[in-house]
Amino acid sequence: MITPWQREFQVTIGKNHARYFDANGWLYFTKEVFDLFYPSYGDTYPTYNGAIGMTYEQAGHSMGGLAVVTNDGDTLSLKDRIAHHFTTSMSTVEIASKNAAKLIGEFKKYFDDANANGIGEYKTYVITENNEGKRKALQSFF
Repeated sequence: MITPWQREFQVTIGKNHARYFDANGWLYFTKEVFDLFYPSYGDTYPTYNGAIGMTYEQAGHSMGGLAVVTNDGDTLSLKDRIAHHFTTSMSTVEIASKNAAKLIGEFKKYFDDANANGIGEYKTYVITENNEGKRKALQSFF
């Protein structure tokens, strides 16, 4: 379901981020293992709909507070986390603006291809009367 171009552009975005992190002497890693099986994640849903989804996470979450001690014993401050997220946000905007025509074209192509050829093994779905309650719930959205 994820096109080769989507994967390639994720790498393009990542390299732009790396350029900024390198310039600031910030540590980072790439290609960590994350699944894309659940279609409602913040990066998965857009990806499965023709966009470019990326995961940006840094230590802390709800227990981060003003600083968090990482697994290697280093301290990562809230100020640092904000700087890193701001930088990746601006880097994303920058690289997207430099590739706007291609992004829009590939997004359109995603849907044009899906409409013309379908994507994946299944071309249609059959909804039966086996569970009328679920069918009626689905119909209520339309």
